[in-house]
Amino acid sequence: METVRRISLVAQVADLLRKNLAAGRWPRHLPGQREMSRQMQVSCRTLRGALKLLAREGRIEIAHGCPTRVVSRRPPAAAPGARVVRLLLSQPLHDLAPISLYRLSELRRCLTEANYALEIHVDSAAMQRQPLRGLEALVRENPAACWVLHISKPEIQRWFVERGLAAVVSKSGHAGVDLPSIDVDYRALGHHAAGLFLGLGHRRVAMLLLKTRPADEIAIEQGFLAGFEESSHRGAQVRVARHDPSAQGVGEALNEVLAGDARPTGLFVPGTSYAFAVMGHLAARGVRIPRDLSLATQVADSPIIHYAVPSLAHYRVNWDLFARKLTRLVIRVATAGAPEVRHVRLLPEFQSGDSLAAAPGR
Repeated sequence: METVRRISLVAQVADLLRKNLAAGRWPRHLPGQREMSRQMQVSCRTLRGALKLLAREGRIEIAHGCPTRVVSRRPPAAAPGARVVRLLLSQPLHDLAPISLYRLSELRRCLTEANYALEIHVDSAAMQRQPLRGLEALVRENPAACWVLHISKPEIQRWFVERGLAAVVSKSGHAGVDLPSIDVDYRALGHHAAGLFLGLGHRRVAMLLLKTRPADEIAIEQGFLAGFEESSHRGAQVRVARHDPSAQGVGEALNEVLAGDARPTGLFVPGTSYAFAVMGHLAARGVRIPRDLSLATQVADSPIIHYAVPSLAHYRVNWDLFARKLTRLVIRVATAGAPEVRHVRLLPEFQSGDSLAAAPGR
């Protein structure tokens, strides 16, 4: 009978570091060990063990008193004659969450296997007040079989539509944009989350959403509100408060929804980092989760979610499947030029957690 092998924490950290290196997160040197330990929520001893593994594999060079150097390792080269797919990012690779880097790494691998090369372009102006500045030159100077627009604004997506350019939207699919897209079915996620709260007896639920109204949160809000409107529970209410992308902004929005006598018994917060900010603010106020207030969040975007106490109710997406479906969609567009518009949506899977429980007094 085969025994079950337990993967050590050192091996898990080493695997995550390999994926980040493959995605190009640290082109030349790794950050300091203290900073990396803080980011990955592991001890310095565990991190050093993982770094030694990577050094033995020839991926990095460790020298006492010097920054850890990344050994240049090019991704597998596409075969001669491969066509180029260009991915447009609005922020540098080192600012992306680990799960985003993993998605990009998987996309590159899948495209290479299909004889396509992936080139990444970072356009910081894409998220500014004038996001179209420089796009004309960027596209003209970098011909592509297909562009992948990753978490982009609607005006950028419409710009590609108006010029008839072959493009696919990866996440942040905005309504009314006629481009093939792939994303999580956030509307279904919101509808399901509303049903969870209602089923547990919550009749006053609040949502904390970003003031910038990103596409995923728009869809979540629509699905959540529809879930309450379609329910048979009379008097069930949803209150929406919007916040800036900061811990202080989250605190101000939380103060807003907790003011008054009719406090919510449930709270839905899209985004792992914002959910952690909420947990901190609630702890400071003496509000107990889930005894006083139940909490749930959307798709986990960081492994830190597994360190939440109490465990955080959230949703999970199969990102390997996401990368494969994105690759097929990109190749279809690159081959046909302007195929019929298809919107691929992946259903997330709910992961229960101790933060979500029955409403008080039920």
